[in-house]
Amino acid sequence: MLWLQRTAGNRAVAAHLSVQRSAESDLIDEHTSWGNLAEDDLGRALLARAVRGEHQFVQAVLGELGWHNRDDVSLELMLAASNDQLVAIAGSESGRRLLDRMYDELSEGNLSDDERTQSDRILRVKSQRADPAQAQEQMLSGKVFPFRSSGITVLDDAPIMAERREGGQVWVKQPVRVLGTRMFADEVSTVPREAFIGGIVLPENEVVGVKFYDLGGEVVYRPALFLVQVSHQNDTQTLTKIAEIAGIGLTLGTGALLSLGVEASMAARVLLWADRAAFVLGTITTVINEHRGEIIERFGDSGREFLRYVDIVHSATAMYGFARLAISMGQIVNGFRTSYTNWRATVRSVEGELDDGERVVVQQITQQTDEVLQNADDVGAAAPRQLPAGEPTTIPPERQLGPGRPPTARERLEANRAARAEQARQAEIQEGIARVDRELAAGTHRRRISQDDLDWLNANARHKEIAYDPDIGTYRVSEARQAIAAEESGVLPGPVSRSTAPGTDVLDGAGVAWSVKGIGRSSTVDSTADLIAGEALAGRPCLGDLRGMSMRDQAAVRTLITQQLGTRTHAEIRFLPPGVERIRAQ
Repeated sequence: MLWLQRTAGNRAVAAHLSVQRSAESDLIDEHTSWGNLAEDDLGRALLARAVRGEHQFVQAVLGELGWHNRDDVSLELMLAASNDQLVAIAGSESGRRLLDRMYDELSEGNLSDDERTQSDRILRVKSQRADPAQAQEQMLSGKVFPFRSSGITVLDDAPIMAERREGGQVWVKQPVRVLGTRMFADEVSTVPREAFIGGIVLPENEVVGVKFYDLGGEVVYRPALFLVQVSHQNDTQTLTKIAEIAGIGLTLGTGALLSLGVEASMAARVLLWADRAAFVLGTITTVINEHRGEIIERFGDSGREFLRYVDIVHSATAMYGFARLAISMGQIVNGFRTSYTNWRATVRSVEGELDDGERVVVQQITQQTDEVLQNADDVGAAAPRQLPAGEPTTIPPERQLGPGRPPTARERLEANRAARAEQARQAEIQEGIARVDRELAAGTHRRRISQDDLDWLNANARHKEIAYDPDIGTYRVSEARQAIAAEESGVLPGPVSRSTAPGTDVLDGAGVAWSVKGIGRSSTVDSTADLIAGEALAGRPCLGDLRGMSMRDQAAVRTLITQQLGTRTHAEIRFLPPGVERIRAQ
């Protein structure tokens, strides 16, 4: 009898252990040592599973992790994923649900710059599956939710409660008091009353706006999943992060441009125009957000309508890229042009009343908006076959060139020069890559490269092309990683590539060559400021990577650089992380 009891007990224990163990927990154990989880290794392992279509397994592993590990592992997976891999994951229902889950995990708690960047990547990938015509209609006349944080001095707040639901849907609700608050009347009129009573469920691909009262009234348009991120946050600093666009201006490949009707011979120019427009749009938005209240107060309804279209164009560019906006979203571009024309007419009518500061702001916005519209016209002219039937062209009649206009002699000469320069640059880089790879394989290369860096280089041919430095004849992996981070976060317009110009490291999508400077183990605030300021004073635009420093030290570096530059002539300086304000050339 005793033997039977022991046997039964052993079987029960064994059965209990078999239930407790699983493939998911085994994978976690494989990446855990002495109680410490290697989140980066686990993230890469889960990415490999996700790319193979094992989305439910990845979800199950995330479910096995503690709440303090789930967001970090999700971040590491996203950092390791290429855009092509994310697009592949989003190609299936289960893959999109995994992306939704990771977006939710990344959005909770304090939002770091990396988490903001990666959550924006998820939204971009999901946006590409939406119909641009439908998204255009939703941005022009769809739902806009008011959002205002609560606080001791805030009498009328407008919090947003949002949760993920089955099938990628999003449930959203606002307190019923928002419904009767006069301040929010314009936004409330766009939202069903049920949203303030029991809540409503939004489809996965519906694009909605959020008006951030804490940020001066800026409206940000995103897929409905964005509401989940907004619901997690309440402090102004974090709200500023999520309202910003990390890496504005999705860069389309040549294949995508051809599918939009762009002539093959014009693809390179369209990329340049689109990237330039996206960059200038970011600048316009920065200026406008600093003066939003004054613009509305001074210029009334025309100012308000112009700001509305700036917000829409900015958001559409972030989700679809400027090229697709200019080619496929004619109503938005037309509305932007019309609202700008009306605002300029109002400006002229009160020009004599403007003070010097107001004139500077108006001049800056005017110059930059003219440039964006010019780029929109150029992109639209490059794809004449894509103008929607029955819809007015976004190109003024006097600038319609038609599909058959041959390039001028000057244009042909410029194109030939650019092609020869690009061919020489590519040849130099490819020859260098082949030589270094031969030396690495033979063990004769003079510089040691870690296995982690080698794996990163071999993961993507573009990594090698950006990393190879002709000046020293080897790979600079850290520079390449910094350049790609700058591209993905929008600090530099993409696509970035390796520069062969003396004293510079990377070439941005607008053709500007940048020197890249980071920090090392022995770097101090003073030494870092000296290094970056020296490049700018030498006339070389500089990308300063301060990501290893505290926010206080980052601010101190920028202050020291500004003091060193003073009123002297210098090149532009931009920084990583993107939250550090750039220093413009003078």
